[in-house]
Amino acid sequence: RLLGVLAGTMRQFDRLIGTLGEAVRLQTGQFKLAWQPHDLRQVVQRVVDDLEPSLQRHTLHLMLPDEPMMIKGDMARLERIIVNLLENAIKYSPHGGPILVRLEREDDQAVLTVTDHGIGIAADEQARIFERFYRARNATTSTISGLGIGLYLVHEIVRQHGGNVTVCSREGRGSTFRVYLPC
Repeated sequence: RLLGVLAGTMRQFDRLIGTLGEAVRLQTGQFKLAWQPHDLRQVVQRVVDDLEPSLQRHTLHLMLPDEPMMIKGDMARLERIIVNLLENAIKYSPHGGPILVRLEREDDQAVLTVTDHGIGIAADEQARIFERFYRARNATTSTISGLGIGLYLVHEIVRQHGGNVTVCSREGRGSTFRVYLPC
């Protein structure tokens, strides 16, 4: 069990270093996408499978379509989107609880939804959470650590893939993030 926790901690550390590296590449104009076709369903499944062993107080509910969901994009960056959203759902739900991850198709778009029942985001701050280094007041006044880079990267990576990301949240009730990517 200890080895599993240590392995999970090392994966989180690696992801943090990767997140910082991505932010630097964005700022210096060195952010390039490697366009390839991918089954987004498989990418989501792989990320969830990697994160699940490190969960202690959370339960992940995964809803995937039966058919492949092909999109063209950069697999490492697509994984970064999913990892950042899931890690935020875990981090900002400090008391545990369910996290729903759903992938579905709406017209010509793949829609990834991540829903938690955590601390939520005040309505007047939701428009700013995708800004670099911005953190909501309730996140900065709690003991939850963070740099305010994860959602910035999600927004920028999704935008560079021709999609968009939205948030619906109520403070103290949790958040739902939706990522729309062209199929």
